[in-house]
Amino acid sequence: MKKITLLLVVLLVGLSTTRANNMVISTTEGQQYIVALEEMPKFTIEDGMLVVKGAKTDIAIPLQNVAKYVFADYSGVEAVEVPQTTFKYIDDKIVFEKCEHSRNVGIYSLSGMVLSTHTIAPGLGGYFDTSTLAPGIYIVKVDGITVKIAKK
Repeated sequence: MKKITLLLVVLLVGLSTTRANNMVISTTEGQQYIVALEEMPKFTIEDGMLVVKGAKTDIAIPLQNVAKYVFADYSGVEAVEVPQTTFKYIDDKIVFEKCEHSRNVGIYSLSGMVLSTHTIAPGLGGYFDTSTLAPGIYIVKVDGITVKIAKK
């Protein structure tokens, strides 16, 4: 039954209206195999094994070890820890709270061009007005922390 279900699921990839970019195969041992569907892999069952072959993929898993298989938009990026920023972006202003030490601030275009650099003295807060910047995505670096901001 598992063979038939797996083959039906694989066949339905081409018929699906919402296309996922990967098939994620989980095993009973806790392993995960992520197969990019864009490389048009070939799924077969040979001698009790699920065999997946593609341009960059060559996987063979015993059928009894396949726990589940799902289609997913999976980027491969796990949860990313976001560092605590020392500023907020509010109403076209980069707002800084008072801080005990000086802070170096840089505003960059996505191409890496330096648009502005500033140093904020210890004990001071304040803001930088970004209303003169064209709408787009900018990179703000403060004390080694990099954050993207979107100006509308």
